[in-house]
Amino acid sequence: MLSKKIAIIGTADTILPFKAIGADGFSANDSEMAENLLENLILKNYGIIYIEEAYAQDFAEKITRLNFAHRNVAITVIAGSKGGSGAASEKIAGLVKRAIGIDIFADE
Repeated sequence: MLSKKIAIIGTADTILPFKAIGADGFSANDSEMAENLLENLILKNYGIIYIEEAYAQDFAEKITRLNFAHRNVAITVIAGSKGGSGAASEKIAGLVKRAIGIDIFADE
């Protein structure tokens, strides 16, 4: 059985909790470094790659292209340890709604 690993790209504060549960953490100082890390990790044995929103917003279109080109890897943008703009949460809510047909994050 082939198992896939989980990676997280972000600041040290963001990756620490993921490392505690066994994910591989990769600290980035800026968006360019995060993008380079993603390009390297996409070719390795990762099933899920999380990227901190603060970095991912600078190359969001590339992330979308990579998600379509590499169907065996899910690249997901997450809010950082200090929060985010809400774009990552909205995207996750949209994916959940599309998958199950219900907006489980609705305020109502």
